[in-house]
Amino acid sequence: MEKNLVIMLFYAITIQSTIAQLSPKVMKSFPSHNILKIYDIVSTIPLSEITQLKIGKKLQANDSLANINLSKGEPITLIKKYYPSYKKLLVGIISEEELDSYLYEHDKKNRLLLALKFKNELQLNDKQILHIREQEQKMDSLDVTESFNKYQFYNDILNSTLSNQQFVKLLQSDYEEQSRLEAEKDWENIEQLKIIPNKERPFVYNDLYKFYLEMNSKLDTRAKKFDAKKNTEVKNLIVLEKQPSILTRYNILTNFIYKLNLFSSAIQYEKELKLSSSQIDALLSHYKELEILKYKDKEINPLLKKTQIYTEFENKKIVNILDPKQINILLINKNKKNAIQIAQENWIGLEKLQFTNGKDKKELLKEFSNYQLAFLVASDQFKMNNNSTNMFKKRDIELKKPELLKQLDAYNRTKNNEKNTKNDLKW
Repeated sequence: MEKNLVIMLFYAITIQSTIAQLSPKVMKSFPSHNILKIYDIVSTIPLSEITQLKIGKKLQANDSLANINLSKGEPITLIKKYYPSYKKLLVGIISEEELDSYLYEHDKKNRLLLALKFKNELQLNDKQILHIREQEQKMDSLDVTESFNKYQFYNDILNSTLSNQQFVKLLQSDYEEQSRLEAEKDWENIEQLKIIPNKERPFVYNDLYKFYLEMNSKLDTRAKKFDAKKNTEVKNLIVLEKQPSILTRYNILTNFIYKLNLFSSAIQYEKELKLSSSQIDALLSHYKELEILKYKDKEINPLLKKTQIYTEFENKKIVNILDPKQINILLINKNKKNAIQIAQENWIGLEKLQFTNGKDKKELLKEFSNYQLAFLVASDQFKMNNNSTNMFKKRDIELKKPELLKQLDAYNRTKNNEKNTKNDLKW
């Protein structure tokens, strides 16, 4: 029956033997259960025929010892010692480098093994390699609890063993696959919008990949490097400083995650504004510049209010990027929702005072919205450039304010005056 099992095993694994490089001589030399063990090992790392035969002989010797001692009456529970883990089995048979590679393939979360696997790329010296191997061997004897974070443990060892440059490179190696997948996903999404200029296509994916590689390695969420609040802060700064412009543009156009300012509003309406490539580049550049400025001001003093300075920055830069026609279209789109909301609030106020009795609500709301939109656009234009033309334009719109809104203003002024008078009398 053993012979039949070997024949069946031969056919089962011959298909993959070329990939796994399992020696035909090995398959003819050992029992099926040991061939399977050798196959498990060479499926992970390629080994020469001589090495495979050494492993087979070691397994066979262990079988013999187990059988001899079992026949002598040794308890079955003690027979396990003749069947060590692959890690212990391979020590002395394969090289330390081969053992490092084998162990890493079975425990890719182990950063100590990762460091050993990429020791040449990291340019580790003999002292560093020896220390890391010693620490890795101690892992088996650690009393690990559920709350134990292996990544933090690895980092503590590696931080004290590697240079800063080596450690950063190691973290980037650890996050390479995750960063690649994230970059590929973004690439596919951006491709759907067809916003990648042909001349930039060869560089876009690499830029995305480098961005995620840097962000993931700096945040190191696997090791819980920062608490949730700090992690968000660091991530936000990395996004502002390092995120490729094409990804920022995609996020704005798809209404995903971005900061709202005049520059992002212009990008959001880029089709309506018929923006050129140079205009888009300038808007994205100033968007980043403004938000980094806000972030750093907040770091210095969270209570500091510099809204006026930020608004002046936006207004000064935007008029140098867009022409008057584009600015007008931008401000109309920017203020449209706000104008409708203010018009609805005015209607509610007038309705409470019974000033709307017998009036067509739909027509009045349209009149109020149009007025409010024109007023908001004119106000923004005056803030951008407070010349006489914009001042008179704003004043002209105010003079054409609908009569019912003037009545509402007059009523509110009277109420405020009465309230202020009562307060004065109390004093």
